[in-house]
Amino acid sequence: MIGPAIALALLAGVGRQPDPGTEVLKLLAFGWCTEGRSRIAGAPPEVAKRVDEFASRCDLFRKENAKPRSDSGEGMAAAARWGYEGRLFAVTNGGGADASARDYVETLRPCYEWEGYSDCPEREAVFADRYLARHPDGPFAAYLPLLGAHRWFCVAEAYEYEAKNHVRHGPGAVGLQEARRRWKADLAKALRSPDPLVRFGAEALQQTGRCF
Repeated sequence: MIGPAIALALLAGVGRQPDPGTEVLKLLAFGWCTEGRSRIAGAPPEVAKRVDEFASRCDLFRKENAKPRSDSGEGMAAAARWGYEGRLFAVTNGGGADASARDYVETLRPCYEWEGYSDCPEREAVFADRYLARHPDGPFAAYLPLLGAHRWFCVAEAYEYEAKNHVRHGPGAVGLQEARRRWKADLAKALRSPDPLVRFGAEALQQTGRCF
């Protein structure tokens, strides 16, 4: 027999909608145009409009770029780059983003799996910050502060895990305190982004403090 407190908790969860801020943050942090059109209930109208635009851009990207097969290590890496490129393409709304997204990903060559360690998200975070510094008016300028903030937050979480497990870092690692400083600096920029979708995601990152 289910106790009254447990029953009330279960009933409270029935029909509960996911938090729209968290869903937008997931979309912008990991949404790789692979799951069909995004549906985020409860978002403000200007954010919902941008989610629709993101989904339409994903549709266009999938139509023009076939997803690589991911039945091998090389294939999984290619699929990860394809998805990363799709997200960059989808978050913009201007022309020329396809070539820029392709160049960004080909230069970065992101890991297809982080495995809980700091090196892969740190490489993404460093690359995003440097790219933005070189292209302050580029097609991803409104988005990269949020990408950088999220990745630096993940880096800081990973450093904490690695410290508990006595993991050694290479000479290029920035360290926990610097990772925290950089995530706060990038987050401050993301909260001022001209893109309402990015600002909404940044507010969620600030409130939840989760890498996922």
